[in-house]
Amino acid sequence: MYGALGYVGRISWYFPSYIAELYPSIIFSSWGSMRDPHLLQLLPRAGTTLPQRKSDGSYLCIYWYCQNGEYVPPQCQGAAYSGCHEFWHVTPDYSPGMNEQRILDFGLPLVVVYLGPTFIPTVSACIERQSSNSTCLFFYWVPEMLPSRYALQPVHFPPATFPCMSAFNQSIAPSNATSWNCDWETDVLQKVATASITHRVPPVHSLLLNFVVRDTDIVDMLSDPDAVELVATACAWTRENERIWSPWIPAPPSDYVKTLQLASARTSRFAISLAVLTLLVAINCISLASLVWFRRDPLIRIQSPSLVAAVNLGALVSGIGSTLDLVLADALSAYVCTAKTVVSALGLGTVLIALLAKTWRVFYIFSNLRLSLVVAGRLFRLNVSNRHLGLLGALILALDALLISVWIAATLPQPVQQSAGATTFTYRCGSLMDLGPATAVQVLLTGLALLYHWLLAGAGLYFAYRIRSLAMINNESTVTMVAVTSVTLPTVFVVAIQVTSTNPLVVVFDSAIIVVLSLLIGSVAISLRPLSLAAGTAGRVLLGSVTRSRKSGHTHAIMAASTIPGGRGGGVDAVGALTKLVNESLEDVGIETRNLTSAYALDGTMMANTPDISGEAMAAAVRTVVTEWHGSEAAIRHSVACRLPVLVGTHFGLRAAHAWWWTAWQAVTLVLIPPLKTLLVLDRDPWATHPHNLALRHGVEACAVQPAPPGSSQPSPPADEDRFLLITNAASSKPRTAIVQCRDAAEARRWVYAITTTFAASVPQRPRD
Repeated sequence: MYGALGYVGRISWYFPSYIAELYPSIIFSSWGSMRDPHLLQLLPRAGTTLPQRKSDGSYLCIYWYCQNGEYVPPQCQGAAYSGCHEFWHVTPDYSPGMNEQRILDFGLPLVVVYLGPTFIPTVSACIERQSSNSTCLFFYWVPEMLPSRYALQPVHFPPATFPCMSAFNQSIAPSNATSWNCDWETDVLQKVATASITHRVPPVHSLLLNFVVRDTDIVDMLSDPDAVELVATACAWTRENERIWSPWIPAPPSDYVKTLQLASARTSRFAISLAVLTLLVAINCISLASLVWFRRDPLIRIQSPSLVAAVNLGALVSGIGSTLDLVLADALSAYVCTAKTVVSALGLGTVLIALLAKTWRVFYIFSNLRLSLVVAGRLFRLNVSNRHLGLLGALILALDALLISVWIAATLPQPVQQSAGATTFTYRCGSLMDLGPATAVQVLLTGLALLYHWLLAGAGLYFAYRIRSLAMINNESTVTMVAVTSVTLPTVFVVAIQVTSTNPLVVVFDSAIIVVLSLLIGSVAISLRPLSLAAGTAGRVLLGSVTRSRKSGHTHAIMAASTIPGGRGGGVDAVGALTKLVNESLEDVGIETRNLTSAYALDGTMMANTPDISGEAMAAAVRTVVTEWHGSEAAIRHSVACRLPVLVGTHFGLRAAHAWWWTAWQAVTLVLIPPLKTLLVLDRDPWATHPHNLALRHGVEACAVQPAPPGSSQPSPPADEDRFLLITNAASSKPRTAIVQCRDAAEARRWVYAITTTFAASVPQRPRD
């Protein structure tokens, strides 16, 4: 309690003051005059004014003591009704039973008429008419607009006493078993505030102690004829009466916050946030456009482009939502804070769900899962098509939206005012938990929302780890792990900043920058292929003029080089036509024959020693290799081409046998030409600007993968049946061992047998130690 407010509240019966001035002989201010025939004849006779009804047609007064919407005391019932007069009341729910009991106790010839919403217009018309031969008697209270705008004469009853008030029983009034024969008490209005305000906000505590509004002040405000909007009226009074309220305000303390500093006013951090957001929007828009433009690209199609697009869209939505309070800092409201929460959370959920679906699809396919369940007696088999994954993702996202909706309903996101410095304050998006102690329900819902997103991220990381050893183009398992980690781990730092930082501007900017940067890293990691295609196209467009200007000179240089002996396939111009044809054809597909070591190069001696192979057959074989390497897989599938047996293996993965699990796989195509005892390892890495292709003729072995012996310091390659070891330089003291990932175990065994059979006669014995 902070003492009296200043003005008081009082309930009374009222006459218009003008009628008392016209009839000075009648004492309108005393209840005893209610029996005076000269006064009663000025009031409307009973039945003149119709009582009001509700919207359903029933009367306002439905209590047991009402008849036809009126209270008719015993002294006015029957034939005496016409001799009684009206007393106007607002509604029976105001001071229930008191007016009726008083009329009964004093035997006043008055009938109570309940006017409801027509009360103010009816009473105002009576007062403004100022008739000399009629008036009205009504129930009302102060302070209010009606008694403040019109001169009214209250009717006084015996003073209120404790015995009088204690004798009244509302539950049985009006009746002879109770009584109310005194006036109402005068209510001294009090100022009430929470006790903690004394130490939490001392200046406000002092303001409440000094705040006093007098009766004349409140009447002045309520009597304003333009006082339709109470807030506007109070503001107008405040502007006109500074001399009254200025003493209420205590002197500000030294650390008083008095200047509003919007988040957008921090120019440097605001600019950084917008720059990172712009980069995020640009990267994801380019990725989305590239997915559509290069949709026929094989490497785009095998990357689940719909899921990559979902990641891009989710990152866009979440990034924009995370910075929504920065962009709309000058119009911050509960709607903006709610939109920020919903948009950023659902965008992040979309990213995590798309990444989870991407890793789950690869894990499901390569693990040969056949998951099914029985629902209502029917067998349903889980599928990993876009439609099925879309439906599953929609269900997971719907549960996320439900959690967010419940959290919003419990915490009510809204702008929160916080000190930003010694003389500044600002607003940031917060919730009820920032305005006071958090309830157990609010903490539980917050933890559930965070845990739900972390579970999605954890599942994505788990499946990405399980597929880490698969031979996948672009090493997608690693980039997926990077993407999931980058969009999830920063939430821990954001929560830590929200809890520990006391500077609201740091909370706003650092949280936004961390979130947008994490989304940027994740979207770039998962969109490398479409971004590289876009960059390559842009580079060709920008450098087109330079390329065209150099094209003629470059063409002449090539023609001159081809006329110089040994200029193409250096060192092989003196050998036969067969060798020259093979070397030239291999160089056309990027296999350099002049710079390779003797163990790898297709030199003239090797070609010359090949029996019974015509130049046309060799040319056909090389053309077949070229065709297969450029992606026309329909041309040859493990078959005999152009009278020359050629074994081709596509979509293989290659990496060092003792590489760590995070080492990227190299996409390769293996071409084995048994009559030539040659193994071609063709680089199919889409990112390689200079593919590293090999032609192997000697020292080649193949065997099944075996675990490393106990105590070895090197990591042991997994002993999977769908892989085999490819050993080169087998005759040297330091042979090179690589692991080759095939599509299945049968294919791995076929290649081990083919390589062993082809090179068995040509493998020399290794020197003994």
